[in-house]
This record gives sequence, C-alpha cells and structure tokens, in this order.
Amino acid sequence: MATERSDDRTEDGAVTRAGPRQYCGADPTRRRRVGRAHEVRIHDCDTSGLLTYRFNEHGYRGASFAPAARRRICIFGEEHAIGVGLPEAASWPHLVADAWRRSQGWAAEDVCVLNFAESGASNRTIAGEVLAQCERLHPDLVLVHFADHTRAEIMAGDRPLTAGPRLIAALRDRRAARELGAVTPEQRGLRSDLLRRARAWVASRHDVQDALASQRDILQVQFYLRARGIQAVAVCNRLADLRELSSSCGDSARNGVDLLDASFLLDVDIRAAAPSADLAADGMHPGPRRHAAFAASVWDRLQRSGIVPDSSVGVVGGTAGAGSVLALPSYDGDSRVRLLRVGGAWHTDRFGADQSGRCNYRFNTLGYRGREYDPRSRPRIFVFGESNAFGTGLDETAPWPMQYARLWSEATGHDPEGAMVVNFAEAGGSNEMIARTLLTRCTQVRPDLVLVDFASLLRSELPFRDHVARVGPWLATADVPPSTPADRRDAIEAGRRWLQHHCVVSRAHRSLQAILTVQYFLRARRLPAAACIEGWDKLVDAVGDGPPSLAALLALVDRDLVQDASVFRVEPIGEAAADGVHCSARRHRTFARTLFEARSAAVRATQIETR
Repeated sequence: MATERSDDRTEDGAVTRAGPRQYCGADPTRRRRVGRAHEVRIHDCDTSGLLTYRFNEHGYRGASFAPAARRRICIFGEEHAIGVGLPEAASWPHLVADAWRRSQGWAAEDVCVLNFAESGASNRTIAGEVLAQCERLHPDLVLVHFADHTRAEIMAGDRPLTAGPRLIAALRDRRAARELGAVTPEQRGLRSDLLRRARAWVASRHDVQDALASQRDILQVQFYLRARGIQAVAVCNRLADLRELSSSCGDSARNGVDLLDASFLLDVDIRAAAPSADLAADGMHPGPRRHAAFAASVWDRLQRSGIVPDSSVGVVGGTAGAGSVLALPSYDGDSRVRLLRVGGAWHTDRFGADQSGRCNYRFNTLGYRGREYDPRSRPRIFVFGESNAFGTGLDETAPWPMQYARLWSEATGHDPEGAMVVNFAEAGGSNEMIARTLLTRCTQVRPDLVLVDFASLLRSELPFRDHVARVGPWLATADVPPSTPADRRDAIEAGRRWLQHHCVVSRAHRSLQAILTVQYFLRARRLPAAACIEGWDKLVDAVGDGPPSLAALLALVDRDLVQDASVFRVEPIGEAAADGVHCSARRHRTFARTLFEARSAAVRATQIETR
C-alpha cells in the first residue's frame, strides 16, 4: 500500500511539495556543481571512460526530480547502490524499483526514482541521508544498500571524510597521504586536521566498535521508516560479520542484533551473487549480470514477505514483537561492583561519585537500583538516563523520574505505590548507551511509560573486550595510579585514543543519532514517553559548526517529546545532593512537576490506552 502524503498532493494526486535536499557530501566535484545538471566520464574508481555518469541539478546520479510523478522511489547506499561501473538503470536498486513499478501497473512517467547513494559512503552517512531526504519527499518505497561495517566518518571542519580500508591503505603510502585532503583549495586548508584525525581513527578503531556503530545506523533507519509508515527493504555488506561481532560484547549489544528486522534487512550479499566473475567497467565491482541476479533475489524475497509487515506489531529478529516477554535481563553495564553482585540483592551507603555515606543505594537481584522487579505489577515505568536519572547523591525515590512516575500514575488513575518503576540509568552514561539500553529493554518487556534523561553530547561509549565502556572528557585528565589493574589502564588509554579523533561535531552527530533512534522507536511502538536533555544549546552550536546534513537531522527532533530542560537549571541553583555535585531532592521534585506539566497533553492522550 502506498504511503499517504496528503500534505504534498493535490486532489488529482500531483505532487506540490519542494524537491530533495541538495547534495552536501564528501565529493568536492559534486558539491561545486550543485545547481546545474552535469555529466562525467570518470567517477570514483571507474577510470575506464566507458560510461557517462549523469548527475542532476541536486547533485545526485540520475534524472531530475519529477514533482508531477504519482509515486516516488528513493535509493540510498554506497557504490553498489549508485552503480559504479554500470549504466544507472543496471544497478540492483533500479532493477527492483522497475519490477515494483511494473507489478503495480504504473507507467514509467508515473514513478520518480531518485538515487541518493554515494560511492564510499559509511553507514552513518547513509542513515543521515535517509532521514533527511525521506522527511522532505515522503517516498512510497525506499531501497537501501548499507555499507561494510569497517567504514566510518571523520569530521574536519564542516566536511566529512569517509574512513575505511581505502584510507588505511592511503596512510601507508606517503605520497597518497600527502595528497589526502588537498584535492581542492577548500580541502587543502583542512589537510593537517584530516591527517591527524585519520591517523587517530586508524590507531583507535577495532572491528567490534565498527560493528556496533553500524548496528546503530541500521536501527535508526529501520525505526524511522517504520514510524513513518514507509515501505522499505535493505541489504548490508558483510551482515554475517556485523552480527557476529556485535554479539561479542555484552548482552545489550547482543540483544541489539536481535532488533534487526529480518523483513527489512535481508540476509543477502551482492558479492556472493552469481556469476562471480562478472565485473563492472572499473574491473572491481559486480557487473550487470550479478546485479540482475541479486535484484531477482531481493525481488523474490519482497514478493514472499509482502515487502513490510504492519508497523505496530511485526516480527523482530524472528521473535514476537515488543511486550511478548516479561522477564528482564540483568545489568550488563560498566560498573564492576554491580556486575559482580548481580543475582543477589544488596545495598551500600557509598556508590560511585557519592562517598558521603549519607544515602542508601539499594540494588535488586537484576542489578538495577530500587525494589525487586515484579512482572505482574502495573503500570510498568522504565527509566533511562545518566546520573540525574540514577540519582547520585539521592535516596532512590528522590530522582525526578521517580517523582514524575508518581505524578503520572495519579493522573492516569493508577496507584502510585503499586507502580513498577525500573531504573536502567547509569551514572556517566552516554546517549548511545541510553538508546541501546532503551531499545533492547522496551522490546523485551513493553512498558506503560518511558522516561528518558539524555546526557551531555561530550560523552560516548567504546566497546572494550567483553563489555562497553564509558568515554567522556574525564578520561583526558584521569589520574591512573600505578595500582590500577592492567585491563582498566588499557581501557583508559583506548578511550583517550578515541577522543583524539572524535571532535565535538562528531560527538554531536552520535548524540543526535541516538536521540532520533529513540524517538522513532517510541513512535513505531506507540510508547508513551517524556524526555529531557542536558546541553541542548551545546548540541545546537555543534551542529551549526558541522555539515548541512546535521542541521537537517536536528530539525527532525520532536521538541514536544525531548524537552530542552535539565534539573541543573532548577532553582535554587546552589542546593546540592549528598555528594556535593548533583542536584538536591527539592530541585528534582520541582523539575519533575515542571516537566510533567509540559507533557500534560501527552498524559491525557494516554489515559485510556494505559488503563
């Protein structure tokens, strides 16, 4: 069924809305020529001169945007999607798009096919392009070819650089390294920064980190398209490797793999398509017969699956959708003390940054702060966030999410004392950690309300050995005593190397990706929620210093859901918790009331649904 687009169609079905966002990627030639259609004989690694690559006025390969077309198909991806070494109509997404058009009985002029793919693109680039373009165009079908997980994106100034195997090879070649970043005058000034960040990336990267980053990119696209009701199918290079690597780093990362929807992300690889000897004009990429064979395989899967299931339930990773399981997994975060004591309830008066001895920190047998989880208690309220949501320096009922849960329970006719509040927050947590934990926990058990306290954009996470470690500015100045265990010292050094190549713009991109993934997951699952974020102004400033693509993503954040608010800005400013750093219980109560009143319309909308 075609996606409804009442906001951009006239009564006779003609499209009236503005066209695609202009190209603003890493290719300087395409950026310079935006605004006028052009053709080239050499593109990316295809120097054969056998093909003519046509780019429209928006900077993308193919014909111009046709606003009068009754249906739209959008293609996203890397070189296999753009069709390096192939006529544009011979790539597998174009072949599938044509089969879809013919199956619906539409004429060629009835369907506008737009190819937003970019040679060498990373999955982060692809994910950002999907959200930015689909929000403008509201396509009827989306086809995505995700890249190899070993690719990444490095920011230098406001320009992205694709990092991956090609970059590693270039850095080993002194001549190639000298030329890196100096292709055009505008890039020449960025050369030293590019080289520094590129070398730091090579020194700090590892396969598990790359796989988890790609997993986040794919899930962001998957939940966005589900929430928007857009029919879609995707493939991914080396999907089996991505799954295996992601599964090697803790339960939450392993559960994240299970969230990859098999009806959206097909387990097929174009490089395994027959005939394997068939090559494109560049002598490297798959040729037209392999693309045709791959397109036939994808189309067959589409026909058998009905393209996409109903977005409200569906099948996720081969198991029943959200809410089918009542058992929660135990804590698997970065706190050694909590990890060692999982399986037994315990309490302490000193935990983490709070060594005052004035608070009681009670942990249940699953390793989460608070009373024992009871799957029969309703309503179920899940809390995600960092130290403010966890309640550093506060008793367990004092943090704002606990106060908000009480207000919400009363407003919706539930007994506040009977509410099952599960606090998944972790002090020092990043937005990536928050998103990963939220997606997995809310898929395993469906809550009645979700509360989120997003963290500063300066934090991130780094897969290290068998767990995911917290990374933040504190690592740059962290004192490492000689008595520190060797594995802890190694984790700190790995985090410091990571910080060297991730500038503020890059960190803002990661936080923005996490926020949007949560937002569209909640929409797709129809989960009532309230959220706030610390440092929204810093996120806006960082996005302003980045490429235009980031501004397009920032505009997608639902400001009714994600409030620009923080307990740190609540009066009286100087009143602190027991640790002397975090906010007092009174400030938490005030903040909870303020946020609850701001979300009162959403509360009213969920009263009938949750009773």
